[in-house]
Amino acid sequence: MDLSDKQQRPVPQGPRIDRTFFRQNKKINKINKLKNKIILVRVLTEILLGALRIVHKRNTRAP
Repeated sequence: MDLSDKQQRPVPQGPRIDRTFFRQNKKINKINKLKNKIILVRVLTEILLGALRIVHKRNTRAP
């Protein structure tokens, strides 16, 4: 759980806390988790593609 995200809203102060606040926060958390997954997948694919390119270059060189 990463709480340092910029999209997170500050907790409202007071005896009665809005329920919409929690709903919005839940939605934001879901979106952020999705974003993180997408970024992870992108990074991993980039690494894989890079490795494949290196291997391909090695294999296509004239002996």
